[in-house]
This record gives sequence, C-alpha cells and structure tokens, in this order.
Amino acid sequence: VDVSYWYHHTYGVTLGWQNVWGNANPVLYQPGPVSGSNNARPNTTGLMAEVDWVPFGREGSWGQPWANLKLGAQLTHYTRFNGGTRNYDGAGRSASANDTLYLFAWTLF
Repeated sequence: VDVSYWYHHTYGVTLGWQNVWGNANPVLYQPGPVSGSNNARPNTTGLMAEVDWVPFGREGSWGQPWANLKLGAQLTHYTRFNGGTRNYDGAGRSASANDTLYLFAWTLF
C-alpha cells in the first residue's frame, strides 16, 4: 500500500507499507545467513518513505516538457523479515539489518 502527495508537480512524498506472508515450508525456507528463515516462513513486513524533487516539473519551467529529471531518496525499514524480528536467519541477524537507503536520479529521453 502506498500513499503519495505532490506539491506543484515539483516536490513529492510517498509513504508505503508492505506485508508478505505464507505457509511454513522447511524445504523452501531453510535457515542460513542473510536470506534464510529460522522458522521456515517467508513473512516480511516493512515501511517505506520516499522524498522526490522534480526541478523542471512546474508549468512554465524553462525546460518543460523536454527537461525531465527526478532526484530522490527512499528508505525502507523492516520490522519483520523471513518470519522473525530477531535472529530470523538462525545466524543472529535482525530484521532491521536489511534496512536500505536508495538515492537516485532519473531522466527520460
């Protein structure tokens, strides 16, 4: 589930929530470092926040519609990963150890 808000086609904020669940399967979801599951479940929950800037997005911008650039940052925080919050992989790793920060620049030709 995502919710976005844009101000004057220039500044954007997106908030998201993800929830993955499934049945336990010890053959498919085995314990192991980083990507394993200590309880044989794929259950994962995370929150995402993104901020964006489109410098030429406003109507009347000098480059519109040809100057297409989007700069942004996205942070994903996991509260549960592969069925657990702590020691989810059997190697002592916590769900939040999979948090990611993604910085990006997009352009369209």
